[in-house]
Amino acid sequence: MDIFRVADKWLKEDCGFAVATIIESKGSTPRHHAKMLIREDKVLHGTIGGGPGEYRVIEDALDALKSNTNTIKEYIYDKNAPGGLATQCGGSMKVLIEVFPKRKRLVLIGAGYVNQAVLDLGTKMGFRCIVADDRPDYATQALLQEADEIYTAEHIADAIKAVGIKRSDVCVIATKDCDLEALRETVSVSPRYLGMIGSRRKVKKIFEQLLSEGVASEKLEAVYAPIGLDIGAEVPYEIALSIMSEVLSVLNGTAPTSLMKRRVD
Repeated sequence: MDIFRVADKWLKEDCGFAVATIIESKGSTPRHHAKMLIREDKVLHGTIGGGPGEYRVIEDALDALKSNTNTIKEYIYDKNAPGGLATQCGGSMKVLIEVFPKRKRLVLIGAGYVNQAVLDLGTKMGFRCIVADDRPDYATQALLQEADEIYTAEHIADAIKAVGIKRSDVCVIATKDCDLEALRETVSVSPRYLGMIGSRRKVKKIFEQLLSEGVASEKLEAVYAPIGLDIGAEVPYEIALSIMSEVLSVLNGTAPTSLMKRRVD
């Protein structure tokens, strides 16, 4: 069906959209079996019958996209019924609204071993993974096969500018030798999560340098550095696991704790 081809296209283009499906219909309604797609920018494909019912479905689908929640809604085609639509058809239908949100962007600044492991985990976790590096001959699609986008430039700041960091992004800084420049370029944006790898001594020196340049202390206090949860990680994949665990904790608004502590005897 054409509607599935369009849905597949929108998924590949990383467009946020919802699928509205009539799952039950009684009496007189415009359609009894139909699907339609509603994109978050209000682009539509298909129809479930038009009129006030479809208009309400579109509104509910856009709300579902904002809250990232699947839902089932009932629509009564009777203007005299409580909550009814402005029509006298007399029927009713239930519509399943399924949400397919945009993938969260995971921006990996630096293409070394740690961020290669973060890339692998992030891809498996459903992130849209973007890599920025100052080594065009090194940070290639052949090396970073799972990356959705790769930006390189002679200077890391230029590669980061090409990415276009957003407030909703997750950013992990782990460069070969330019973490200061990378943090300088990203901290002003205040992405949803901004973490930088490094020892306490290194982090302290970088923060002191940026403070001396006039970067606001509250901006630096929001940076997760040293990065990751303390799980005793040493090798790149272990470090990547500690980083992505911290990322999930931040995104979900939870305080990391062992589930064992919630055990009820």
